Amino acid sequence: MKTNYLIIFFFFVACTKENSDLELYKKSQCECAKNINLDCTEDPLFNDYYFKGTINNKSFCIQSSRYTNSNGFGVKFGPVSPFEPFNPANSNIQNSFYQISLTPPVKDNNNGLYEELAPIINIQTPYVYDSIGRDPQFYLDKFFNLGEYKLESKSNKRASSYLFNISWGCVLKPGYEYYKHIDPFRIPAVGVTLSTLPGVQKNSKFIIQKSELSEENGGLFLELEIEIECDLYFDDSYLSYQYYGRLANGIYKTRVRYQ
Repeated sequence: MKTNYLIIFFFFVACTKENSDLELYKKSQCECAKNINLDCTEDPLFNDYYFKGTINNKSFCIQSSRYTNSNGFGVKFGPVSPFEPFNPANSNIQNSFYQISLTPPVKDNNNGLYEELAPIINIQTPYVYDSIGRDPQFYLDKFFNLGEYKLESKSNKRASSYLFNISWGCVLKPGYEYYKHIDPFRIPAVGVTLSTLPGVQKNSKFIIQKSELSEENGGLFLELEIEIECDLYFDDSYLSYQYYGRLANGIYKTRVRYQ
């Protein structure tokens, strides 16, 4: 199992038919959005850890034989004063959270790039609003108990709700091989994210159905199974956070190192 402490966020640009003079970044963003992968080619139930469900009545799944359970805490920094530029070395922690993810294989270690158009499943806990950097066990004890919880949305804020999203990444046009020959340590990428955050969540579900400790090779793990149903929106201001579709019958089964 891999633990990641760096949380990566994508920023996106819209593409419209009316604009024929799209710059390279916008064209790359458009191509990435058109080709997002919503498939289910292998039954995930034959794997220990997976995500499965339907999006707009089409089966979508990720199975763990190629994916990694990537878990860790994240923090949001703020400047010491409003007159100082942001610098993590001299900034305060404003809030923190824990994240569990299913991530695809890394395509390029030098740039931290995953396989192109391979979906990433991501859940983040509600924020803890203080300046303390806490041990991961604190978040697991606080936020992963059996029960039904709210999803972050336009009306449900992160103080009391969980964020769910699916993201895909793409290398900027004209593609990976082009930039690799120019500078293998600077390969630009874009991405697209579908999220619960931008819009309304009606009749949505986020239910932790299983939360049990298990031992393996001297390690202690938290086995989780989460049911998710929600409306998904493009997390993109240029696309006006438009509605994409409905995730139904979503099941996310994973494990997290407890200690």
